[in-house]
Amino acid sequence: MKNVARKLALAAALTAAVPAAAHAKPCDHDAPVVAYPAPAPVPAPLPAPAGWRDDRWDDRGPRRHEGWRARERAALRAEYARLDAARDQFYARWNGYPPPGKARKFERWYAHERGELDRRWDALEGYAWR
Repeated sequence: MKNVARKLALAAALTAAVPAAAHAKPCDHDAPVVAYPAPAPVPAPLPAPAGWRDDRWDDRGPRRHEGWRARERAALRAEYARLDAARDQFYARWNGYPPPGKARKFERWYAHERGELDRRWDALEGYAWR
């Protein structure tokens, strides 16, 4: 009982200390109307410098990137050929029958390298400017 009386006295003291305006709830119809100024118009874009071309409207289109793609394809084909030559050389060393442990290790390396080349080829073929 003593604690309840103490809590009630504390609540009454706090209520008396806080002004009544703090407890009032504002209504929407009492709120002042604020008129904000209209936004400024968006300025026109600056003209392009002399001799500048917008690549998005280039009349040459995606063909201009084909030289780069052809060089990359040629480089990847050379890598594939180098990898296949390394495999042929590995098996020729043991007349086609390498020790099982060495063959597993080599084939694991070969699969990793081949997968990396395949990933690069797929990235090249799926390039956004194709």
